[in-house]
Formats: sequence, C-alpha cells, structure tokens
Amino acid sequence: MGIYDSGIDINLPKELNGDKVKPILLAVAALIVVFLVGHFILKGFDSNPVSIEFAKNPIKTGETAEVTVVIQNNTETDAQNATVSLQIKETSEFSVFPKNEGFNGTINVLSQNTSRRIGYFANPVGNVLPGTYTIVAKFTINGKIFEKSEKLFVED
Repeated sequence: MGIYDSGIDINLPKELNGDKVKPILLAVAALIVVFLVGHFILKGFDSNPVSIEFAKNPIKTGETAEVTVVIQNNTETDAQNATVSLQIKETSEFSVFPKNEGFNGTINVLSQNTSRRIGYFANPVGNVLPGTYTIVAKFTINGKIFEKSEKLFVED
C-alpha cells in the first residue's frame, strides 16, 4: 500500500467479505452512538430533589393530614442554608406547621448526596369541605429553587 492510499486494509477471510460485515459494523456503531447520546441526554436532566408523601390520603373532613417532604442534595457539593417550606394553596382552609417544633425552615448543612425527611401537619380550619386541595413543597439549594405539588383529597 502506498503512502497516498487512504483507508485501512483489513484482510478478512472470504467468508467475511466486506459486503456482509459492513452493515453489521455500521449497525453496532449506530447503536453505540444512540446509547451514548441517550445517556448524556438523560444525565443532563436533573430529577426533582423534592417529593411529598402522605401518611393517609384521602382524609376525612375534620382530620389532620400528616405530610412528609423528602429533599435530596443531588449535587456534588455540600449545601449551606437550604430552605424547605410546605404550603397549601387554600390557606384559609388549612394551617400547616412542622412536626418538629424546633424546625425553622432552614437546614444549615446538607451534605452532598444526602437527604432529609421533614414532617408537617396540615390542620383543617374547622370542618373543611370535601374536595381536592393542593399542597406545595418548595426547596432552595445552592441558589436553585425546586417545587413539587401534590393533591390532598378530603372526603365526608
């Protein structure tokens, strides 16, 4: 082969001539590229580090709802002064307060790749009407604000 010839010359046996192998190699290369692109695209999407869990859903009209907010520090650094809050959009219907009376809404240090579970009570103001109420958890970590909402169902 001369110095000006391009390409790689692979001496394949006659059973594996280039016409049969090229489509297979191209398909394998295409699958690898699709896998790598998909991997990097999915890795680029940050999953929401906030979730809401109910001890019981639905609740009765005069019953207190126990709600747990789970937050996660999915970043590669420790977070300082991360804030967490839980609200009900229908503020005249429920009052919300943390189970731990000492919790003021701020977590001083949240190490990387760790989580916290904060419990709240949602007390109905009087006997609330049956229906659907929206609970919203907000979490601020390293200057980014994340929000998650869930429905609380109230029955007779």
